[in-house]
Amino acid sequence: ADLIKSLNEAFIANREYRARKKNLEAKSVQLKMKENSLWPEVDLVGTLAVNGVDRKFSKANRRLTTNKHSYYYGGIEVSVPLENREARGEFNKAMLEKEKSIIEILKVEKEIATTIDEKVRDVNLNHDNAKCFAQIKDIQYAKFQEEEKKLKFGRSSSKIVIDYQRDYMFAAIRELNAMLKYYSALIDLENEKDTLLKRVGVIG
Repeated sequence: ADLIKSLNEAFIANREYRARKKNLEAKSVQLKMKENSLWPEVDLVGTLAVNGVDRKFSKANRRLTTNKHSYYYGGIEVSVPLENREARGEFNKAMLEKEKSIIEILKVEKEIATTIDEKVRDVNLNHDNAKCFAQIKDIQYAKFQEEEKKLKFGRSSSKIVIDYQRDYMFAAIRELNAMLKYYSALIDLENEKDTLLKRVGVIG
């Protein structure tokens, strides 16, 4: 198992880590909104007004619905917060929440890195052990086969052949146990990377 590759897969697939990153993104957006509330507000405004101008009320009333004597108004309104304690308090709170999310992500990253490093070492150690026991089994089998040939020519005894056969069987059992530990370590690694279900085809 390669440590760098395993770490990359873990950081991509780990559900808790992804949830923490999404939470940090949300906190960053919230902080930006609170920061914007500290700045002056600039608004474009405009209006149109009409009035009826006439000595007689009845004529003036009818002219309210026409565009005579109308006037326009347009401009920019700037609102400058002098103290704005509430907005500044919310901004500071949002900043603390973001920093808290960053610390939580770093904590999860450290936990993932430590666990994956341990599981990768277990996989590689058990892999080496399985190879070693496989070589021992092959040696024991070769000795057993050679002793059987000697027995045919009367240069060995049944007891020695049986002893060599027993040594070969024990070596084969040790190899199978080592392989079982190796595959178990592989499963543990995939589980810690949060890729086990995808690896076995349960999820896409």
